[in-house]
Amino acid sequence: SNGPYLMTALQQMGYTPHYGGMIADEPKLFENRLEAALPQTDIIISTGAVSAGKHDFIPDSLRNLDAKIVFHKVAIRPGKPILYARFSNGTHYFGLPGNPVSAAVGLRFFVTPLLWVLQGMLPEKAITAYLSMPTSKKKGLRFFRKAHISIATGGKLQLHILDGQESFKIRPMLEANSWAVLAEDAEGMEPGEAVTVYPLMPGRWKLEANI
Repeated sequence: SNGPYLMTALQQMGYTPHYGGMIADEPKLFENRLEAALPQTDIIISTGAVSAGKHDFIPDSLRNLDAKIVFHKVAIRPGKPILYARFSNGTHYFGLPGNPVSAAVGLRFFVTPLLWVLQGMLPEKAITAYLSMPTSKKKGLRFFRKAHISIATGGKLQLHILDGQESFKIRPMLEANSWAVLAEDAEGMEPGEAVTVYPLMPGRWKLEANI
């Protein structure tokens, strides 16, 4: 599901992505594909093979091609294993985790901001919505929750955290219209508390009124 999602999301944002296909878990095949793409590519995105398992070879392959790994693993959930590297010719590389929601978070909150910077655009501004239910998270990590916001009585934005937050569960994405961003120092949060919220994709709000 990652390829179709990433391609569609980038197209909806006005970009023209080129799909490179699937590559077997063979480092040399991956390195050959990268070398062929580098001369004519501004940003390369892959999904999978960036964690710490037996087949997670991408960090080593990037080093073999003299790429500089700027960061690998970030204190977020989902998407912690995300990797960003830069090649000597200036090409940017994002290694997104393979779980589909992790890949979606990586595109939304890492790839998209870089695209905006490269185009000279101003940083995106979040909005504030208010929890309709209690929620909790692990302290020390920034959480990105699949969420739905609506306009409550009086014009207040009401935020509902959806069920099915695991990074492999994509069905809640059909119901979601936003990402709720829960800060690192948060742990337990109660109804009525303010939360930072972004649309699923930049500038694409689809809000409903709760009557």
